[in-house]
Amino acid sequence: MSKTIRGLPEWANLLLKVLFVMIFPLSVYGTNLLQLIILPTSGLLFTPLESYSVWASDFSTLILILSTVLRNFVVGILIAFPGIYYSYKLSRVPVNRSYWKQGLGTAIAIYFLVLGLLFYFTMNMYSPEFYWDSSFWILLQRIGQYTTLVMGVFIILPLVQRQAVIIGSPSELHYYSMSEIEAYPKLNLSREKILSAIFWLVLCFGPMIFMQRTIYGGGGNTFSGLLITYELIADVYRIPGSLLLSFIFITNDFSIIPLSAVIGAFHFAFVRDTYRYLRKTITRHRLVSMAIISSIFPLFLSTGMYMPLLGFYSLIPIPFPLLQIVGFILVKYHRPMVDQVDRIWKDDRSKMWWEKDDREQQREEHVESTPERPNRHRQELITVPVTYLFISRIRQLSRRLRH
Repeated sequence: MSKTIRGLPEWANLLLKVLFVMIFPLSVYGTNLLQLIILPTSGLLFTPLESYSVWASDFSTLILILSTVLRNFVVGILIAFPGIYYSYKLSRVPVNRSYWKQGLGTAIAIYFLVLGLLFYFTMNMYSPEFYWDSSFWILLQRIGQYTTLVMGVFIILPLVQRQAVIIGSPSELHYYSMSEIEAYPKLNLSREKILSAIFWLVLCFGPMIFMQRTIYGGGGNTFSGLLITYELIADVYRIPGSLLLSFIFITNDFSIIPLSAVIGAFHFAFVRDTYRYLRKTITRHRLVSMAIISSIFPLFLSTGMYMPLLGFYSLIPIPFPLLQIVGFILVKYHRPMVDQVDRIWKDDRSKMWWEKDDREQQREEHVESTPERPNRHRQELITVPVTYLFISRIRQLSRRLRH
């Protein structure tokens, strides 16, 4: 199969993904406009530069800032390395091979790697050098949030895009890897990959449960997702300089990822069944049933967990089927590219000079006899009626009697 290089090399794409995750804001408290200005410093790479002076008054401050950024970059690469390797390996295995179990193992490896790294950092947490340093505690918190994004970008995203490559390519190519299929010059998978990226955004960052709460006269709404939690709080007591409606989103800590994965287990199943339906391997009834189950299942678990707090916080969990709505929209407006590509692929099959054309071969198959009979052409077969044979026999006998 011929290969073409599109865009940047793979190592450059992986490096850009790591940098994007390091810069991505891990927590936003939109209570006033000043906090929006320092939004870029809330990622792992620039933690905790907000505790330093904005102006580099001397050379030592600049060296301190650069060393902090370099330290965070090394820590970020170390945490993301298992995910990077999994994403690299996934792009080189045949797409018809199941690889989600390896992804689960990679997530578990990242989980325990971060646990060991945090344990190493907290060994000196009570020393005078770190105990009174607030930036140290900020770093520990953001490492846990950064780990959550690493699992979403380097494990979940490649698996979803892998499904897009499968439905966007002919079945004859499914024994090739993702990188080889994407490099094939006659295929254009950009539309399918964009749709899969939108599906992934809703899966990981979209809300699964909506909860309304009331605390001491103030009202707020909480939207819980797989990787991020959102809050909208009305400022009843109007603090000067603050917004009328404060919005907060916080990346979930990696310690609650196992619980979030259990709550959203049927969300993963719905994404899988959506692509299975597009491949025509399941029925519409199965897809609708999975959509209903994936919408109700988080509600049952959340109600059980928040039941002790219902009286104090007035929490009312309500399912938020955003993923299911997006999935049905994808199904409705999906163009069956596989059927068209299969037809083009079969028509465009290359032939050697000694091979006959398909139409000519079909003519010869009609001319030839069936396999149960001798392999003779129809021109060699002569059929004679039985009456002719009977009359000919009578004439021969009459001639003999005359003589």
